[in-house]
This record gives sequence, structure tokens and C-alpha cells, in this order.
Amino acid sequence: MSSWQAVWQQKNNLMLTILLTAAESGGRIWKKIDYRKMGMEIKIRRLRADISQSDLAKQIGVSQSHLCNVENGRLSPSLRLLLSLRKLLGCTIDELLIGTDTESKGNG
Repeated sequence: MSSWQAVWQQKNNLMLTILLTAAESGGRIWKKIDYRKMGMEIKIRRLRADISQSDLAKQIGVSQSHLCNVENGRLSPSLRLLLSLRKLLGCTIDELLIGTDTESKGNG
């Protein structure tokens, strides 16, 4: 791994902040990611896809304990990990990061 890749990965793992475009307001807002909520979203999507934690970890190239820590909000995922999860779980990165508000969908 080159030094710039190591710096990028370290930066990515320290703080994952995204710029969201709010379509209804036409403006841009910064939103800090809630890692527990993001981890829960990953876990819910994994369970709905009927994939074990061990199998998903192998498919995305991380240890099961690493994936467990991401799902429990103890670690922030790298961009590479988010891209892999997006592809395997069939969703967007935004859906992983900020969720899909499953509570309100379940009540309708």
C-alpha cells in the first residue's frame, strides 16, 4: 500500500462525514454519520439477504470480528468496504450511511 493510500484509509476510518444534497431545500447540508445506526442498517440488510456475518465478511475481504465491530458501531467502515457492501447488499451508499427510515415504512 502506498503512503497516500494509507493516509486516505486512515482519514476515511477516523471520520466519515458526507455532504448530502437536500432535494426539497435545494441546498447542501453536512451531516455527521451515526455509526450505530449505520451498523444496524448494514446488519438489517445482511439478515434480510439471509447472509451470515461470516459469509459476508469473506465476500468483502474482512474478518468476521471487523464486520461485527462495524455492525455494532465500534468501527467506521472504509470507502472500499462501503462500496463492497453496497454491491453485495443491493443498495446505495447513502442508504447504508443514513438508513432508509424503516420505522416509518413499517407503519404505513
